Amino acid sequence: MEERAPGDFDSGPTPIIPMLIDDTKYDPEKDVLVFPHIPKTAGISLVKSIEQAVGSECCMRTRSQKLDRIYSNRLLRWHAALRRALPSIPLHGRSRHPLYKRNSNSDLSKTRFISGHFCPGSEPQTGKRHLYISLVRDPVDLFISRFYYTRENIAKWPAKSFLGNPARKAVSRLSLEDYIEWLHEQKDHTFRNIQCSHICCQPYFAAAKDSIDKIFFLCAPMKKLAQFTDHLRQATGLEQMHHHKENVGKTRPKDIALSQRSLLLLENMYLDDQKLYNYVDDQFSMISNPQHR
Repeated sequence: MEERAPGDFDSGPTPIIPMLIDDTKYDPEKDVLVFPHIPKTAGISLVKSIEQAVGSECCMRTRSQKLDRIYSNRLLRWHAALRRALPSIPLHGRSRHPLYKRNSNSDLSKTRFISGHFCPGSEPQTGKRHLYISLVRDPVDLFISRFYYTRENIAKWPAKSFLGNPARKAVSRLSLEDYIEWLHEQKDHTFRNIQCSHICCQPYFAAAKDSIDKIFFLCAPMKKLAQFTDHLRQATGLEQMHHHKENVGKTRPKDIALSQRSLLLLENMYLDDQKLYNYVDDQFSMISNPQHR
């Protein structure tokens, strides 16, 4: 995607101190690390690393909000929007939080880490301070990775996951470039800028930037996972954290040359995600190199 000059952002001034990590003291008794996990951004690797450090009995993995799902009709789309807007109100007569997994422990008093595919504020509330962390990825690279990962694993997923979800059927029958064309033709645009949606519940860079600046303890590009882990370890005292790759796709070709049209379509579909990625990369560089502030 198109590169930008450092600091070339269009949604307000950049804070002198990026994010909250330098200005917030982590207290394991009063704070909970919360990881809104953007799919295919080395999230499983990070989750397992933190779970090992804090102890699995103090961790919760939630259900997914499916922020990037394409819906086949307006009713399904409306229902999904309602679920996202009212995360703390039980639906269908349930007494538990809608993001709880069936085997989740509903006692949050000992929880120190929450992770899942959701946006900030949607997770179960613990009564403690929630410190958000996340990883972002170059949008084109993320798109390609998810396409081949979905193709590789689609046969393992239950048939009900295809109901009202035309994207999964399209992935299974179309080439990468044909799938990009198919996405471009869809009237449902809620799947676009999914990284912004995971950061702030809205598919817009301005809102995502505000979220990064004001509520995120730490966020970094996936390519800098090792540095991210080092910073998080130093800030939290979780010395047992070690980064390693998990859930890596095996069928993605090493060299993929997309046509100019496909690249242009992806740029248009994920324009705000690209701005977010550039911004996070810029801000994380400032954290790693304080002399550049």
